[in-house]
Amino acid sequence: MKHTVEFFGVRHHSPTAALLVAERIKSRPPAAVLIEGPTEFNPAIQELSLDHTLPIMIYSWAPQDEGRRGVYYPLSSYSPEWLALRAAMAAGIPVRFIDAPFYLINDDEEPSPASNRVSELCRKFGVDDLDAAIDELIDVAGNLSYDEYCHRMEMLGSILRREDAAGQQRERFMADRIREMQALTDGTILVVCGAAHIDGLRAELSHNQRPAQWQQPEDDRYGSALTPTSYAALDALRGYRAGQPNPGFYAALFDDRSRGIRGTAERLLMELITELRQAKQRVSVADAIAVLTTARGLAALRGHDEVWRTDLLDAMTASLVKDNRGEDHPLIERIRTLLRGTEVGALAAGSTRPPLVVELLTELETLGLKPEVTQRLVSIDVSKGPAQSQLLHSLLVLGVAGVTLTESAQRNGVETWQLGWIPEFESTLVEAARYGGNREEAVITRLLERLGLASDDPEFIADVLLAALQCGVHDLVQTITMRCSSLIGQARQLTSLGAAMNKLVDAYRFGGLSGNSELSAIGDLIVASHARFCELLLALPPASDEEATDIVLSLRSPLQAMERGASLDLSATIWRTALVSTARDQEQALAVRGAATGALWVMEDVATTRTGAIEEQLNRINSPVDLGEFVFGLLQLAREVVTRRPEFVDALDEELGRLSPAQFLAALPGLRRAFAAYPPRERADIAARLLGDTAVKAVADFDIDEFALAEVISFEHYLLDRLSGYLGVDND
Repeated sequence: MKHTVEFFGVRHHSPTAALLVAERIKSRPPAAVLIEGPTEFNPAIQELSLDHTLPIMIYSWAPQDEGRRGVYYPLSSYSPEWLALRAAMAAGIPVRFIDAPFYLINDDEEPSPASNRVSELCRKFGVDDLDAAIDELIDVAGNLSYDEYCHRMEMLGSILRREDAAGQQRERFMADRIREMQALTDGTILVVCGAAHIDGLRAELSHNQRPAQWQQPEDDRYGSALTPTSYAALDALRGYRAGQPNPGFYAALFDDRSRGIRGTAERLLMELITELRQAKQRVSVADAIAVLTTARGLAALRGHDEVWRTDLLDAMTASLVKDNRGEDHPLIERIRTLLRGTEVGALAAGSTRPPLVVELLTELETLGLKPEVTQRLVSIDVSKGPAQSQLLHSLLVLGVAGVTLTESAQRNGVETWQLGWIPEFESTLVEAARYGGNREEAVITRLLERLGLASDDPEFIADVLLAALQCGVHDLVQTITMRCSSLIGQARQLTSLGAAMNKLVDAYRFGGLSGNSELSAIGDLIVASHARFCELLLALPPASDEEATDIVLSLRSPLQAMERGASLDLSATIWRTALVSTARDQEQALAVRGAATGALWVMEDVATTRTGAIEEQLNRINSPVDLGEFVFGLLQLAREVVTRRPEFVDALDEELGRLSPAQFLAALPGLRRAFAAYPPRERADIAARLLGDTAVKAVADFDIDEFALAEVISFEHYLLDRLSGYLGVDND
């Protein structure tokens, strides 16, 4: 057969490239069109002939043991790949994707051009990045011929080409697909691909060899599907093949140039000013004239035939940003939104969806939980609606957007969820398909992935256990329970063990609400973690200042376990022994000793605690700094107890009254930390007891932060000391 290969090097998302390649196919139809895109999507390529609302993406996925598990191929109205594909389909020309499946490429890094050459190119064009440099070379002029465009892009591709194993691997795969098409057709094969691949593909095709065969594994863990996206998502993505800044501008540019219209940036500016004025937002004539005049001047200076997006943005910054509030100017804020674009894609009826997506959407519809454009709050009683709770928790684990847990069931057994459709909802549903073909399989795969990252941290394992319980994947709960039991016995850190105990208590509470069969096993984990915590506390070496705060907070966990797990066989005797030992340890940090004392107060009958005992505890402390630290630790554990026993506040006030001004300032940081745990109402009650209502009002009206107040107090005492020395009197 007689055939030739013609290369059309593209800049992904280029209006100029899109218009030229579409015209080439319409005016001189080739025998076939091959496009750098996901080969694995070829069996469903006809779905791209449907009436989709752009932008959309092809999402391909593979099992987690294949390295990178998913990749996007965005398609917008001005993508040359999209225009080439649609033009070929309209003309009845065979069209295929030819890029290697991402999971075959031995490269974990994002493909990128040679950085030193990019820097040199940007320097010569006087721009900041590669996008702007290619703008200057290809899209700004807008009147390039087909041949001139191809010449520039091949030259650019040669400059930016990076000789790397991953790129060569892809080029060998694409060359084999070209050879396959050569065996099937007679005539010109138009290859639409990244310009940096052209030299490599020509070199590969110069070797006369049989193409290597490839077939997608027959495994539903591999797949590809269409998913809608948005211009906001394209704008947010960064990377060689991922997205593009200001897609709204390029879409408008494509629409204008396809109709022979120039001056897109100026048109957008004037439309925006009109829109803002209609919305009663003030945009002065002077500001509008300044922006337009500056933009035209910058365009002329930069050799642009018309005002470009960079000219417009730079002109706005120069004309409107006059102080540190200039970035909030309504014109700047809105033009950025306009250049980004507000378009949201949608798939046409008849598009194939992965089985997991179909299952999840069906469940959401059946249970009345499908997110809608209007945000709504949904309350779920876990004991009555476990299916609803399990579905929404599954969506959280799978990373589906638009679903947020705003209040857990720990307080009253009722969860509150916020549901709302956002553009990322459907795309994240499709992404979740990489984890499995149904909900249970996908959730288990995702949680096992998290479990693999957990190492030997019992808190992390307990968190995965809670998630598995909430999602209702009971087989996995049993597996995690055994692993968690082993880690608890080996735990060496109070802080991580305490955090794990909190998660386990949450899991025990949730399992009780949902009637879970693993409740007994989770209870055993709580008993084991409580016993191990007591062992570690008894052997606790003196804590440093940095460690003390975390240890103080971790002491809350066993207390909460005893309160919330009253039906469990938790040893109060061993717990009390560990606390007494810690409280009496003269080498231990005062904050930790205070916390142990507070925990003992919580355990004991508060009504029988003598006021004298409180005073004895405070009197044993030697320095003001230690007093502040001790009170901090005590109140972290026994705030509620102290609130019910105002004698403690009186005793503390009396102890503080004995301190000199300098000693009081030394104790102040710890005291401030201690009482920061109190809500405003309780702090006000304490102030009223000590100062009276009049003083409380004065303090409430005293608008100064604690650091400034400490400086004021210190300065006042300094003045009093100097004055007393001068007068020869006691400053008391």
